[in-house]
Amino acid sequence: MVLLQALGYISFGLGVLLVIAGVSTEDFVFFNGAISLLISGVLFLAIDKIVTTLVEIRDAVRGDIENKSQAVGVTTKSTEEGKFSEPTKTLAELSADLEKMKKRL
Repeated sequence: MVLLQALGYISFGLGVLLVIAGVSTEDFVFFNGAISLLISGVLFLAIDKIVTTLVEIRDAVRGDIENKSQAVGVTTKSTEEGKFSEPTKTLAELSADLEKMKKRL
């Protein structure tokens, strides 16, 4: 969202230039544009922050969905490439664990 940040800072810069022009010429016409540019700068930066936060939330949610096997407690062995190859528990061990849990209830 570099574009939104750039537009925000450009709006601030132009707003400050219009304030300086208005003060130096003692003409209040420049202040109307300066105020609107300063408000636009604040809004652009706020929209950038909102979009960035939503992207982070989306990435966090997608990360949880992709790592669902780790959330339920199934651990995996890591290979040398850093990828996961196989679960540490076999199907028979998982079935036995499920039977134990059913007996507890």
